Amino acid sequence: MRFKNWIMFVAVSAGLTGCASLQETMTLPTVGPDTPGNSFMNVGQLMVYSATISGDSRLIWHHPHTSYTIYDADGQKLRLVMNHVGIDDPVPSLETLHAGQYAVVAQSDVYGKVRVPVAIQGGRLTRVFLERGGMPKSDRENRTNFVTFPNGDVIGIRADLKK
Repeated sequence: MRFKNWIMFVAVSAGLTGCASLQETMTLPTVGPDTPGNSFMNVGQLMVYSATISGDSRLIWHHPHTSYTIYDADGQKLRLVMNHVGIDDPVPSLETLHAGQYAVVAQSDVYGKVRVPVAIQGGRLTRVFLERGGMPKSDRENRTNFVTFPNGDVIGIRADLKK
């Protein structure tokens, strides 16, 4: 009887582990810069509008963005970004990175943890919108090449990797 219980435990554990890994992250196309820049610079900037958390301090509600991790092109963890200065800071952090390819793993409002490849170009800002509703409509005017979630929310400008 004891042996059967052990076998059942191993089978259930393996099944649950498999389910957890399936839901780990969603991978999306590469998001690139959406601002004009200077090609002579070798650093660019990244701003990630990750999911927010709600809390209050002294009867004032705050909605700071959740932290996220940046990985280099080889998949090595580069840094953890807290993504806010304090508990009452609603603006995401502005990160400076060398021009190149990276991946961001962050919490989205709708799809949970997602992996977003990002392209950083010299003198330019790459923004990733993981909040419900995605990129503001005013930022989408006169543009057509977007990266979207399955529900249609625009999370950024599709990177032009040919440059």
